[in-house]
Amino acid sequence: MIPNKKIVLTSAVRFYGAAVSLLILLLNAKFLGARGVGIYSLAILAVAFYQNVIGFVTGAIPYWTPRKGSRNIVLASLFWIFVAVGVCTPVFYILGMIPEGLLTGVVFLALLHGLHGLFQNI
Repeated sequence: MIPNKKIVLTSAVRFYGAAVSLLILLLNAKFLGARGVGIYSLAILAVAFYQNVIGFVTGAIPYWTPRKGSRNIVLASLFWIFVAVGVCTPVFYILGMIPEGLLTGVVFLALLHGLHGLFQNI
């Protein structure tokens, strides 16, 4: 007897995602080596720092959109994304939080992820 089909399917999807993540980690470790995986992890961590700052505004989009209209929210969020990245980039660079040689890629991924979060929540 299956307690609840949705719970079982959700658990299966989560398990599948974890298994794929483990496989990707193993392949990265094999092909990139310890140093490559470390640099890759630092780049992902830098993008996560950007997302914490960008999320202050874009996280509230589902709440504010019905009240203020999507056009105003999109414009304010776009402004915030670019300002946050523009302000955080020199700070993160000076503090050494962005891996050497990956500044452009990290900033591009931060902008891309911020825009994705914005339009996903609208």
